Amino acid sequence: MMVCMLMLSVLLIITGCVEAPKASAEDPTQDSIAQDLGPILYHSWDGFCSMSAQAPAAALCVKSNYTAAQWRPLGEQIVAENSGKVVFLDSRGNLIGRALKGSGICPIWSPDGQYVYAVNYKLGTAIERWDSFGKNRVIVPITGLNTLQLQPTTKSSLTMIQLISFSPSGKRVALLTRDFKEMLIADVNDKSLSARSVLPRGFSYVAQSVWLDDEHLLFVGRQDSTRGELWELDVNSGTTIRRGIEKLWLRDFVTLSPDRQSVIVTASEDGKPTSWNLWQYFLDTSQAKQLTTSLNAEDVEPAWRH
Repeated sequence: MMVCMLMLSVLLIITGCVEAPKASAEDPTQDSIAQDLGPILYHSWDGFCSMSAQAPAAALCVKSNYTAAQWRPLGEQIVAENSGKVVFLDSRGNLIGRALKGSGICPIWSPDGQYVYAVNYKLGTAIERWDSFGKNRVIVPITGLNTLQLQPTTKSSLTMIQLISFSPSGKRVALLTRDFKEMLIADVNDKSLSARSVLPRGFSYVAQSVWLDDEHLLFVGRQDSTRGELWELDVNSGTTIRRGIEKLWLRDFVTLSPDRQSVIVTASEDGKPTSWNLWQYFLDTSQAKQLTTSLNAEDVEPAWRH
């Protein structure tokens, strides 16, 4: 199974779009859910799960090998990955279609919900795009790389894309590069992505990112620490600000609330046995609230409905 590779602080390498328990190849869902999924999707030892931040104890889970699931913006459709393929689910998590052609991983909707983009390691400096029905596949190249003044190690890292993150307007995108040390910031055009810069600088590790607006994004990274922390990046100036989170050791994953006032991260609490639970962190008050509480948890890939 082809997966997005993301590093852990306690392991050398883990899968970013994680591998779930196997099910049938025809329809990977083993169980069924009799109600619509909640606004927050994630993956755990229990399978493909959903909940709301207001009632996290009422999580719904289904045994499946769907990963990297995301709600369509302002829609009832979900895109997910299944064994290296892009699939589409209804609001209850039932399979309703597959993307035609390609073998994309870590899929993501465009902010207007009109397209699905995905990573394909075989494409190098390009990503895949389909329409909202999984048809009309297009290879979207990254242009302008030769105009950037880059170090040799950075150039080599740009030969593979790991994750995709769009700004709220859809006019900019952050592409996590192969070595997990920087992101390629690019302008989004109809037929290509035009490279602007490679950021941030001076980090030993960079993981998933979410945009606050078209000029600022949050990301999980390590600069002068052995643990993952939450950082804010100004994509115009390149400056970074540490945003926390105190007493939590962050893993690679972060998702932004619809009102852009809080994030959900995968984290383990200081001074306690390692357990990767979901936490909500409020950006204005710097307060954190634990959402999932299972011991020895593996709650990853949170994605908030917008």
